[in-house]
Amino acid sequence: RLADGEYAKEALPDMFRMLSKGSTIDQAIQELGLESMGEQDASQIIARIVKEREDFVRDKGTGAVGPLMGVVMEELKGKVDGKKANELLRAEISKLLS
Repeated sequence: RLADGEYAKEALPDMFRMLSKGSTIDQAIQELGLESMGEQDASQIIARIVKEREDFVRDKGTGAVGPLMGVVMEELKGKVDGKKANELLRAEISKLLS
C-alpha cells in the first residue's frame, strides 16, 4: 500500500503505533486520516503556503525550501510522499521567483 501511494512513508511511525495496538491497516489509515491526497490538492496547499510566506521566499530564494518543507509536511500530514512534496514546493518557489 505504501508503494501504491496510498499513504506516505512519513506516516509509518503513526501507522506502527496503531498496528501495535491491534488496529488493522485499513483502520489505522482511516483513524489517522491518512487517505492519500492527489497531486492537485497538494499543489494548492503548497501554493497557499508559499504565497503566505512570499516575503520570506523572495528573501531566501531557493534556500526557503528547507524551512518550508517542515510547514508543508505538517500541513499535508503524511498524505503525500515527502519527495513529491519537495518537488511541488520547489516548483512553486521557482514559479514565484521567475
